[in-house]
Amino acid sequence: MGGRSGSLGKWVQEVRTKLGLNQFELAQRLRVHWVTISRWENDRGEPKLGCLKELARLYLDQALDVRKWTSEIPPVRVALFSHGILYDVPGMERIVRRFLLQGISLGYKVVYVHPEEETPEQVLERLGLDDNIPEKQFQFLKLQEVFFQRGRIVLGEVLWRTRRFTEQAMAQGFRRVRWIADMRPLANNPRHACDLIAYEYMSDSVFHSQHRSHGVGIYPLPGGDRALATCLLCRHPWVLTSQGPVRNPYYHDAVLCQARSLEGW
Repeated sequence: MGGRSGSLGKWVQEVRTKLGLNQFELAQRLRVHWVTISRWENDRGEPKLGCLKELARLYLDQALDVRKWTSEIPPVRVALFSHGILYDVPGMERIVRRFLLQGISLGYKVVYVHPEEETPEQVLERLGLDDNIPEKQFQFLKLQEVFFQRGRIVLGEVLWRTRRFTEQAMAQGFRRVRWIADMRPLANNPRHACDLIAYEYMSDSVFHSQHRSHGVGIYPLPGGDRALATCLLCRHPWVLTSQGPVRNPYYHDAVLCQARSLEGW
């Protein structure tokens, strides 16, 4: 742990600060004396594993309470952002609809990656859209066709296909491609957890290295698989809400990464 963000005491102090607690309040949560917290943070003692795991759980509970902290952080008025995560919350369809129509109004190519069990007509109906959307600007792709090859997720193939699609859109005169990918079927399947984490790490680098495509991935709210939910939260700099894009305070957060590792010790 010391190689990521300094000493163990430094990590305890960072978690306490991010939780908004003073030493006395944290001591009450961990059922120790506040002087003990002070000793930890000044590297004059080390917490036991049980205390570390409890501290990690407190931080993960706060980070994964997405509905709470996104409602407290003011949205940013920005039409374009690299990539974000859109959680399956009440009113999600309205958020997707607005994001989709905004992309079309800006003259982008808009692509909706949908699960195989839902037809394009059903997606349009669910989003409250008609089929008069300009065909040249809007396109459906099947999730299975984008991510799978012979029944397996092949990450290199996924990135190659999306890059090629973007290049074709540029050749057709579009300035950007706006992606909306419904990833819920993959996220709900434990077999794909590792592939999804690897994909989001790779996608994060791709989105930041170019400005031709951007978009959101639709994921379920954090639930049983906290490791997956934590990694997904960590890889998206933005969270799309009903009020607009919100900057993700847990993006690329080493403290969060250590908390996830400790909880699963």
